[in-house]
Amino acid sequence: VEMCYNNEWGTVCDDRWDTLDAIVTCRQLGFTGGTALRNAYYGQGSGPILLDELACTGTERMLINCTNDGLGVHNCVHDEDAGVRCINLCSGWSCDNNNCVDNNKLCNYENNCGDGSDELGCGTCNSTSFRCKNSRCVSKYVLCDYNNNCGDGS
Repeated sequence: VEMCYNNEWGTVCDDRWDTLDAIVTCRQLGFTGGTALRNAYYGQGSGPILLDELACTGTERMLINCTNDGLGVHNCVHDEDAGVRCINLCSGWSCDNNNCVDNNKLCNYENNCGDGSDELGCGTCNSTSFRCKNSRCVSKYVLCDYNNNCGDGS
């Protein structure tokens, strides 16, 4: 895991590195879950070691918000660099706030996500739109970009 702080890239030490730390890291990268990897699993980084002794609760939005020994304070070498394997655990629609709702709850005027993102793009489709199976309208120009813009695979 590498992070940028004050325009300088550095690594995170794997002391106390666990699943909760990986979940926060992956959330920051836009995923819903993750697995902690240790001992420079993807290879050793370079530059400063910025964080050590992380103790995330799993609710933080960013790794820097987790309890730690302080920026740049560590007792590590780069063969202890932390790693993650990120995954999306949501089998439905991934809301903008990382909540997950069933596809059949999209465009039902109920704000199931809690941030309104399940209701965006709903309504009348025009000539440059495509109506998804779940009634969502998306631009025809993003249909084949492999991003599941409809949220239902259509």
